[in-house]
Amino acid sequence: MNYIVGITSDKTLKIKGHIDKEEVIVLFDIGASHNFISHELVRRLGILVEREKTFGVMVGNKVTVRGEGICIRIKMEIQRVMVQQDYFPFDLGGVDVVLGVSWLSSLGDMCANWKNLTMAFEVERRHVMLQGDPSQMAYGFDDEVLFGVWNIGTEVAEKEKIEMLDMYLQRE
Repeated sequence: MNYIVGITSDKTLKIKGHIDKEEVIVLFDIGASHNFISHELVRRLGILVEREKTFGVMVGNKVTVRGEGICIRIKMEIQRVMVQQDYFPFDLGGVDVVLGVSWLSSLGDMCANWKNLTMAFEVERRHVMLQGDPSQMAYGFDDEVLFGVWNIGTEVAEKEKIEMLDMYLQRE
């Protein structure tokens, strides 16, 4: 889940959707095993969190972050496609919802063109093609995030810090 530390992968797709008439930014991520919803969105919409379930998420710097709770059967509309899933509440940074492999695998055959930001599949015998939002796809590092990670100290190994700095300097 690299987007949590400010990195957008070329194997992700961001699309605007709606939960209860609220516009949300949805990240489709083949690198995420489960679905996630931002704590801020949960708070803002008053979404019920069932607290008895705990989980851990390994983020991009190999640190495991603990979470608690699950949001059950949340309905979301994405480009006229209804999605109803369970989500783990988590601090997500620049997105509101992450649809990971737990949802993506339910689609069956799917075709994604990461370069053109499209994803095609069938839902209830209807062919669907979702179009990503290029304005939401900022690849690379956010300056604040990079230097925030740099200051984490022992949580990020020195070698990883140097690799991140190299990537940052080469982004232009």
